[in-house]
Amino acid sequence: MELSFRSSLVDGECSKFAEVKVPAIVDPREEKVILECNYNLGGEQLYSVTWLKDGNEFFRYMPSAMPGKLQQQQQNSEQNQYKQKQSLSSSRVVDSPAAAAFNVHDGVVQVELSESNDKRVVIRQHLGDKWINVTGSYGCQVSGESPKFDIVYDEAVINVGILPQRDPVIENLREHYDIGETLDAQCISAPSYPTAQLSFLVNGREVEKSLTTEFPSVGSGVEGSLVSTTRLGLSMSLSDQDFTATSARSLHLVCRSILPGIPGAKARETKAIIYLSASNQKLAQEAPTPFSSRADTNSHHHYKLFLFYTVILVLFNFNSVL
Repeated sequence: MELSFRSSLVDGECSKFAEVKVPAIVDPREEKVILECNYNLGGEQLYSVTWLKDGNEFFRYMPSAMPGKLQQQQQNSEQNQYKQKQSLSSSRVVDSPAAAAFNVHDGVVQVELSESNDKRVVIRQHLGDKWINVTGSYGCQVSGESPKFDIVYDEAVINVGILPQRDPVIENLREHYDIGETLDAQCISAPSYPTAQLSFLVNGREVEKSLTTEFPSVGSGVEGSLVSTTRLGLSMSLSDQDFTATSARSLHLVCRSILPGIPGAKARETKAIIYLSASNQKLAQEAPTPFSSRADTNSHHHYKLFLFYTVILVLFNFNSVL
């Protein structure tokens, strides 16, 4: 999935714009990331295209510069050390015209100059065996030539992540439970980067954290080319109120998995239904029967005799009057 943004500047009847296209989510195992900047200066000559990461310039393209005049500067100490190991110079003359890479103060941006131009920049995610986190906001600023020097600008955000390829799994769950029993279950996430965050929902409501237990994630992290999984335990005592007031008397359990800090990453869920055991359902559904006790039965019998004799007495008095 790609993110595409566009900003424009209206000059008379001509609309000048810059439009940045970047991957919304980048897999950290990939070697390269392509950043695109489409623009229209309305017929003006291009002066420069400047790329920034989190506000810091890391690449510039200037067609007006003479070939070989710009140099790729040292990008950071780690890159320099790596080049020294490879017996390379810390800076070199750029063969392609008007392209230069610059140090970024808050992190490395490793530019592939031979594959970059005014329309796109290619950056690497790996420097030797070192992984480079490319997460951040990337801006493209396009400037026209004199006399106007009009500027159009656009930016987009890149997040790094490996999306899970399946829903989480719920384990240790039975189909039937009795009231008063403890429901012990565990939810395991699919492999992902960053590690997923898990939560349980019972009948549509998130379970209190005091009823859950977080287990350590499994995996050595992205630098070891490994994703990780995590596990969440649930332990809750079941009451009659936990089961729906229907003939089936069921409880709906959901395990939800999300990737923290990755906008656009869809939550994944696994649903399970457990039922109140048959013996508990029978007890819950039984209602007290009128006059079910012996004392109640005798009282009912005496009441019927009282009504019978009352009717006889009324009829006898009525005949006497006649």
